[in-house]
Amino acid sequence: MYSFFEAISLFLVWIVHIIYFSALLPQIFLNFKLKSTNSLSNSMIMLYSTGYLVEIYYAFLLDLPLPYKIFISLGFVATIVLSLQRLYYHMEESKVSVTRFFLFLFVSSIFFSMFAYFYSKPFGYVMGWTGAFIWIIYQIPQLLMGFQRKSVEGLSFAFISIVGLGAFFEVFASMVLGLPMPTKVNAFKGVCFYIIFCLQFKLYKK
Repeated sequence: MYSFFEAISLFLVWIVHIIYFSALLPQIFLNFKLKSTNSLSNSMIMLYSTGYLVEIYYAFLLDLPLPYKIFISLGFVATIVLSLQRLYYHMEESKVSVTRFFLFLFVSSIFFSMFAYFYSKPFGYVMGWTGAFIWIIYQIPQLLMGFQRKSVEGLSFAFISIVGLGAFFEVFASMVLGLPMPTKVNAFKGVCFYIIFCLQFKLYKK
């Protein structure tokens, strides 16, 4: 039986992961509208997908609450859509890199599954910390691109804001539910990066 705060926190976990998944949709739709992904860092897209792949193992091996399992899996699918958009809209320049990336994901999945079968719980924690590291760095290429170009054109503010909102909620929920440390670190990082992105939008939005 959950206490009041645990029940509220579990509800927030559902909200957080619905938010994280939903955050990707404005960017996907904006890419369709612009017929371009030039405003997105290639490295960010690839780290995004890799982070979700790693988190799938983390969520299932450590038996995290159901919303983690559902929405991390959906988030992985959404990031694959971003990668396919990159390939479709920029075939000539992205064909080799995106194809290699998909091969990397496939080989990694086989490799990870072997370890997961023999060392489920320890490997789950390894994947958790690996995911936390990826989530710490995955937005850095996009931030650097914004500062370098002095522009945020083509980057959806709704995407950034929804991710930031999810991070605020996850900080609270992870503390109350006593979720593993990688989840807490990732949530706090999300809040910090959201503040920096807001600064970029304030400085460079035309």
